[in-house]
Amino acid sequence: MDPKKKHQIKYKLKLIINQHRIGTKPYILNTLGNICEGFLSELEDVPKNEKINFLIVPNSKEDERVKIFSPSKSVPIKAFVQELIIKTLLGFISALQGIPEDLENSEIEIIIDLK
Repeated sequence: MDPKKKHQIKYKLKLIINQHRIGTKPYILNTLGNICEGFLSELEDVPKNEKINFLIVPNSKEDERVKIFSPSKSVPIKAFVQELIIKTLLGFISALQGIPEDLENSEIEIIIDLK
């Protein structure tokens, strides 16, 4: 790829940690979007053509740590799948600059527009 050529943004995506939006480069947005879309493609009952929120809530009950929802629907997720989502997303996000050191105790929200 030509180093002067900019990455095209494939997703409308926001990363919010402890209610603070984290700015990222297109490559990071696209990769995070690909990860989220991969999870969504394997879950049942995911609404199509809507904004989807991933919400990771620390220190919650084991089966309530990850919530995936849209304006019209909440997607049920088993506890072991929630653990897969948490570990994958925390691993990726923790490598970014400007992220809190106590990420595991931070509320993380990812809003992705799949329209």
